[in-house]
This record gives sequence, structure tokens and C-alpha cells, in this order.
Amino acid sequence: MKSVVWIIDKNHYILKSNTAAEDLFNQSNSEIVGKKCWEIVHGTDQPIKECPLVKAGQSLQQESIELQINGRWFEVVVDPIFDSRGKLSKFIHILTDITDSKRISNKLERSEQLLANTQRLAKIGGWEWNVDQQKMYWTKELYRLHEFDPNQFETGSPDHINASLECYTPEDRPKILAAFHTCEKKGVAYDLEFEFRRSSGKKIWIRTAAEPIWKGDKVEKVVGNLMDITESKSAKGKLVAQSERIKTFFNSINDAIFVHPLKLNGFAPFVEVNDIACERYGYTYEEFMTLSAPDVTVRPDVNGHAQAGCRNELIEKKHLVFETFHIKKSGETFPVEINSNIFDQHGKPHILAVVRDITDRKEAEEVLIKSEQTFRNLFDNHAAVKFILDPGTGRIIAANKAAEAFYGWPCATLTQMNIDQINTKSLDEIKQLMSEAKKQECICFEFQHRLADSSIRDVEVFSSGVEINGQKYLHSIVHDITEQKKATKNMEELRIQNWHLKKQESLSRMAGAISHHFNNHLMAIMGNLELSLKLIERGDSPHKNLMKAMQVAQNAAKVNGLMLTYLGKNTSGKMPMDMGKVCSMTMPLLRASLPINIVLETVFPKQGPIIHGNENQIQQLVTNLVTNAAESYQKEGTIFFSLKTVSSDQIPKKHRFPVDWEPDHENYACIEIIDTGCGIEGQNIEKIFDPFFSTKTTGRGLDLPVVLGIAQNNNGVITLESEPGKGSTFRFFAPVEAQPNSP
Repeated sequence: MKSVVWIIDKNHYILKSNTAAEDLFNQSNSEIVGKKCWEIVHGTDQPIKECPLVKAGQSLQQESIELQINGRWFEVVVDPIFDSRGKLSKFIHILTDITDSKRISNKLERSEQLLANTQRLAKIGGWEWNVDQQKMYWTKELYRLHEFDPNQFETGSPDHINASLECYTPEDRPKILAAFHTCEKKGVAYDLEFEFRRSSGKKIWIRTAAEPIWKGDKVEKVVGNLMDITESKSAKGKLVAQSERIKTFFNSINDAIFVHPLKLNGFAPFVEVNDIACERYGYTYEEFMTLSAPDVTVRPDVNGHAQAGCRNELIEKKHLVFETFHIKKSGETFPVEINSNIFDQHGKPHILAVVRDITDRKEAEEVLIKSEQTFRNLFDNHAAVKFILDPGTGRIIAANKAAEAFYGWPCATLTQMNIDQINTKSLDEIKQLMSEAKKQECICFEFQHRLADSSIRDVEVFSSGVEINGQKYLHSIVHDITEQKKATKNMEELRIQNWHLKKQESLSRMAGAISHHFNNHLMAIMGNLELSLKLIERGDSPHKNLMKAMQVAQNAAKVNGLMLTYLGKNTSGKMPMDMGKVCSMTMPLLRASLPINIVLETVFPKQGPIIHGNENQIQQLVTNLVTNAAESYQKEGTIFFSLKTVSSDQIPKKHRFPVDWEPDHENYACIEIIDTGCGIEGQNIEKIFDPFFSTKTTGRGLDLPVVLGIAQNNNGVITLESEPGKGSTFRFFAPVEAQPNSP
């Protein structure tokens, strides 16, 4: 289509129009002339905002605009026309159809933008060197990679080359320049990598490549590119480092490792083995690359992956562990455990086999089997009754022949039973005791066990923890102590009878002593009374002699009271009492009565424990025991006096007085008096609580008998531990009735 040409006056009216206007706007010449251009072009009565006609009238120079009319693109160019005086007289308005050129231009622009985006994303900048013209052209991305401003260079300027060379290290500049000139003059392409410093100073790695463009036999141009390979270089370095680490790990594993492709039939040669494989089997790496799994397997036709079932299981599960025998280059065979996995390498399935030499393990297993057989023989054939118990459930895991003979159940029946079916205690109690045995807190117990005939036997059980196949159990040895318990009981009864016989002897001795004691007192009383009668006959006062007779009578009465206490006949005045307070109240009197060379150290609470007893008697007991301890020292010494609460099983069974006393409460108050004096001879321990018995030069021999009587009156017991030359420990135990309230 031809261009539309209009001659327009300075008032914007069309004066002349060519035929192209008629064709474009489908109007006749007469319809066009005389109208303003925007009425024809835009169909409006006002010019558009960027109207070139209006702008040319203002600027008095050429103005242009691109616009669409009926779906096509047009370029409007308006030139002002001046008269001979230089005044604006007319305009030439040319409207040209540029649709095709616009389409080509847009396509070219899109291509250039796509190329620029591609270069930017790929971090590649391109360049072209015109050999004949000696001109260098760069793409925008190449400027960006250098961090250069495109405006600082003239288009095609060779200065681009020198500026780019400054970004290379001094050592690399001659290399890249030589490669460039060789390509320019001889047409030899190059592809190189260098360290590169951008204009900002930031270091990167680049790959630069170039190739010649020939014109005949002469290089016309050299085209090339420059790529930022920093990330790939770093990734490659990391990959190399990772590969080295994997290789180091691969070769540091103490098991032989084999890698070979998976074949459904037959075996492919190894493609990788580690250093341990070479060392253990005696082959070099190169020799292994010519071998396959059957070459190192004993009887490969029946062992390892060659078995159909084994191969199928590996393919199905991708993992398989099995044992076989391998053979070394020397011909030596050895047992191995093979842990096989299937993995993909380069898209193909491969087998990774980790092969462990289990020679030592097999030898250890043989030793273990022999050891277990020995243990089983010792366990089954031992004369002692033995069990293996599960401490968590109480289930009987194993029982020996002696257990079968003792309990009357077959071993097969015993191993189906729980220990509470034999032990008379509850399962919870048994589990608690088994837990203690498992921790080695207590390994010896006394129980009553039930036999198959329903009879009950007293047994002593020794239990200790054992580990079998990684599981912890209890190994229990059972001794029948029924007859021993009966014998012990009989001996205890004999001991008590013997004690009572000795008591009768002491009572006979006591009767003689009391008779002698009271005869002395009666003689003194009668003598004073006779003197009093004679004094009365003479008319003198008998007061002094009567008072002496009274004092002697009172002393006799006091001894009588002590004897009643010893015999346990003085039980009056008992009530709940705080032992801590009673002991505290006794301290001033005790300290005042002790010699200055005796030190009394005390440890007891200010309150509690509470017992049901006689306060005065308890004070008398403490006083007598402390006095007895003080008399054990020839010179200076220390007495340790303490008060505490103990459980009944903490009361010593040896040297209890009375000897037939048995605890009937859970907790007991304990008064403990310790001295490090002369101690008591063993033959005298049973006698010291007899009235009037004493190894001392002083005293009446009634202090300790009174202590025993007080203990009996207060439902308690006295225990004694003594060693000649090292001292004695007296303890008084009385049942606790209640604990004091917290303050």
C-alpha cells in the first residue's frame, strides 16, 4: 500500500489528498479535503493527546508517531512548511503502513530479548571480532559479567580487549592473548578455563571459548563466548572431594566389598573392589577386574547367589544376608557372611556385596556351644536343686533333675509353672525380692516352698543374675533347711531351758544374798532398837538410834523395790511418753553425776519416738546404763548416748535379754549406750543381769538386773555386744506406739 500524503494548512484543514487516502479510509477525495486530519484518522472532533500535527505546529520541526488503524500499524510523520519570510504556512502529513516491518521488528526484538535472557540465565556473554575492520562487539551479558558500563566503550572499539585482559591474573593474560591471536591468524579454536576478577574485585571462574569464521581461505571473524562457571566449578570441587571421601571410606571399611552388575543368568565380572578385598584374597585390583563371584566362592554351584532361591530372594527384596565359604588366591578357604544389596548405577542394576570374614565368630560360636553344653551338664546333673527364673514374670525357665526329685513334678511341668505356684509368698512380694536379687542387693532368702504332694518345706535360696542370649535371668540354688530349722528351733528351746535353769541357779544365789542382805539389815535394826530400850531405861533420848534403825529399814525397802523391778512386778505408772523429751530431761542429772574425766556425747531428737512406758523407769534405765559405762573406764573416757527408731529386723538376735523375747511390732525405739572401756568377758555376759553379780569392787550388783527388769516392764528387750579390752554396746528396744506430730 502506498503512503497517504496530505497537504494541511496551518489551521489543520486538509488542502490536498492522494488516492491512497481514498483506498485506506474508503472515502472520496471530496469527502476528505476540507476536514481536519483527526476527523478522518480517528473519527473525533479533537486531536489525540500525542498528535504529531499539533506538536509540529508547536515545535516547528518534524514530529512522528506510530498508531493502529483497523488492526494495522502506521507511522505518521508531519513536517512543517515555511513561506519566504520563514513563517509557518502548511504541513506535509505522511501516513505509511508499517505493519509488516513492525511485525519483523517485533520478532527480531523478541529474538534479541530471548537471546539476552538465555545468556543471562546461562551466565554466558558473547563477542565478535571483525578481523578486517579490527572491531570488537560485545553482548549485554558480557558487559554484565565484566561488570562494565556499556557506555564507557565506543561500539566496536578494540579497547574491549585490553579492558577484558585486566580481569585475568597476570600469569593467565599471556595465555588467553596467545590463544586469541592464534585463532585470529591461524583459525585454531580454543576452550579454556581461568580465574577471573570482575570490575568490582569479586573473583569468579570463567570458561572462554572461540572459533574462526572463514571467508575462503582467510579468517574473516572470530566469534566466542565467556561463561561464569563458578558454581559448576565449586560443585565439581565438592563432587571430587565427596568422591575422595567416599573412596577413602570405601577403602577404610574392614570388610571386603565387591560390586558387579546383576545378571539373571551367570555372573558379570567385578567392576569395583576395595583395598581390603585385595589384601584379604591375595589378588591385585587388576586381577579382580577379570574375576566374578564364582571365582572366590567354594562350590559356587551350590553356594551364594548361584542358588536359584537365593538369587530370586535377592531380586525380590533387594537385600539378602547369608553365610558361605570363600577361597583365597592361595587356595585357603574361610567362612564369610555376605550382606548383598541391589542398587542402580548408570541406570543398570548392580550388586553391592559386603563380605565379612567370620572365622573368629565361628570359632567363638563353637566355644560358646561347648560352654553351653558344659553349663547344661553342670546345671542338669548338679546335686543341688536349681532353677533359671525370669525376674520380670516369675516364670520358671529351666529346672534341673534335682528340682524334679525334690518337688515331685517333672522338669517339663516345672518349666510350665510360675514361681508363685511353689513359693507360699504372693507374686508381688516374690517379684520385689527377685528385683533385689537381680541388682545383687540381696542374694540369700528364706522361703517356704510347696511340693507336689502339698507338703511345705523350709528352703534357703541363693539367687544371682545371669545373662543368657542377651536376656537377664536369675540363677537360683535351693537348699532344703526344714530339718535344720527344726534343729535350730530345738537348740533355741534348749538354750532357753538352759537359761531358765541358770536363772533358777541365780535365783538360789539371789535368795541367799537377799537372806544375807536382810539379816544384816535386821541385825542393825535390832541392835539399834536394843540400844534405844536401854537409853529409855536410863532416861536418855533414843532418837538417834531410832533414826538409824529407820534408815536401815528404808535401805532394805529400797533393795526390795529394786528386786521387784528386776522380777518385773513393778508395772505401775505406764503411759504414752516421748522418749526424746525423757532423754533430754535426764541429761542434767547424768552430767552432774559423772566424774569429770568422763565425756558424754549425745545424739537424739528433741521429740519422739513415742512408747507406752514408765517415765521414771526409763530415766532409771538410762542412768544405770550410763553409770555402768562410766565404771568401765579406769581413767578418762567417752560415752556415746543416742536415740533412734529402727525396724524390728534390725534388732540383733544374739545376746538378747530376756532370751525368749520376740518382736511383735514393726518399729522400735532404740536407746544405745556405747563405751570403749574394759569390756566383758564372754563367760560373764549371761551372768551380768543376775542380781548381786558384779566383777567390780564397787556397787551392789543390782544396776543391770534393774535395767533388765525395766526392759521387761516396758515390753522391751536389752541386747549386748562386748569385747574384752575394746568396750561394750548396750541397746534398749521398746515398741513404738505412735509418731509425734510435726511442729
